Amino acid sequence: MNRPFLPDAAASSEFREFLDKVRPKLIRLLMAASVPIADAEDLLQEALLVFLRQWEQLDKVANREAWLLGILRLTVAQYFRRLKRERRLRELLALEVADSQAAPQERQDSARDLAALTAAMPHRDLQAIWLRYGLELKPHEAAKSLGCQPDSVRKLSNRALARLRRRLAKDEDG
Repeated sequence: MNRPFLPDAAASSEFREFLDKVRPKLIRLLMAASVPIADAEDLLQEALLVFLRQWEQLDKVANREAWLLGILRLTVAQYFRRLKRERRLRELLALEVADSQAAPQERQDSARDLAALTAAMPHRDLQAIWLRYGLELKPHEAAKSLGCQPDSVRKLSNRALARLRRRLAKDEDG
């Protein structure tokens, strides 16, 4: 028996009315939290999916609106924690490069270049590269940390390195 991704609540008029009523509050919450517009929609969708999956069990909840706002607050908090972890990982990666035997100025330049190069990298790519090359883990070890298959780690890290190489070549040409 195939279970649908979303319950029938998504099609119900009760759910749609509820969503129309609460949408301005959700948007205000995202704006107050200073979530970038590019990420706000994704966070809202994550929170709505959690809420929608629980819709049928929410008959016992006195205030569904407060419950949804709480889910969104937690989703936003997780988002900012994830950003903080990414920033720390980039800093560690920059420090690893800076700890090489190069002259102090050269290490600082390398660390700054690496930080700039990886700033726009997706979190998963950065994790794969760090696990494979920073920590020198084998693909099966990195796969355990990332929760995927070793072949996926190989492909992910190879593609990420290829993108970094292209960006580096573009930066050198430009």
